[in-house]
Amino acid sequence: MAVFENVKIGDKVVISRHFGGRSIATVKKVNKASFVVDCGNYDMTFISISGKEKGGDKWTPTYAYPATEEMIEKVRKENRMANYIYTIRHCKFEDLPYETLEQIYNLIK
Repeated sequence: MAVFENVKIGDKVVISRHFGGRSIATVKKVNKASFVVDCGNYDMTFISISGKEKGGDKWTPTYAYPATEEMIEKVRKENRMANYIYTIRHCKFEDLPYETLEQIYNLIK
């Protein structure tokens, strides 16, 4: 578990969800026992001692971890790869020209 003793507004954290992968968020507010991060469309509150989401359920916990530059780059790469795979999986290959399909085939075989 991460300990956020010196967390301050503007710090980056890695949000790790049980089913939803990982993302990068920015600390928005700091209280004595918790901190709030901006996740884009919504805010999440985490307990400073453990990094666990405040009020989250016990079956699918969400945690925050201090973000290093290496971790930020790794998470961004993971998210790009997931996006590539999703896009490829949902591509309508029948709409592509024959030459393009042949190039894709030769690339992955």
